[in-house]
Amino acid sequence: MAKTGLKSRILPKEWAEFEELKISIRLKKNSSFLSFIAVDTGGLRDDLLEYLAAITGGKYMLQRGFSREFFCRHIESPDDTSKYIVLDMYDGIGANEAVRTLQFNRDYIPKNNVKLIIITNHELFLEFAQNAPDLTSFSLFSIVLKDMLYTSNSSFDGDAELGKM
Repeated sequence: MAKTGLKSRILPKEWAEFEELKISIRLKKNSSFLSFIAVDTGGLRDDLLEYLAAITGGKYMLQRGFSREFFCRHIESPDDTSKYIVLDMYDGIGANEAVRTLQFNRDYIPKNNVKLIIITNHELFLEFAQNAPDLTSFSLFSIVLKDMLYTSNSSFDGDAELGKM
């Protein structure tokens, strides 16, 4: 399947909001940063990862799933704070541990100048919001995206599905 790009998958209003993310990344390049981005399809996640690589100038490290080892190495005691950490939680790997650990250890993010972008699915984003409210309210940029390419080619109703969660 050919790459379609992030812009063609989301609403124009959502695309405009990504200007805020680009500006935040530019302004926060020497300080801590936390962002949550929720997506509803793997294709949207993949295009988002390409977009993040472009706006960070390739200065990011991708981590798929959460583990205690990841937390210790990159958040609790980071050795390189110049890179953005993109934590891909879309598949939910280590989700319960991530919610618990990040909620109770969120102070390490500003203390250690960590730049963290967390990509989740819609359900996990709601779990973070409900079970880690201090962490999500601390976020500089949060957005929930619906893949318009997927929904326009199927009978999936994301709003109805979110209502069931």
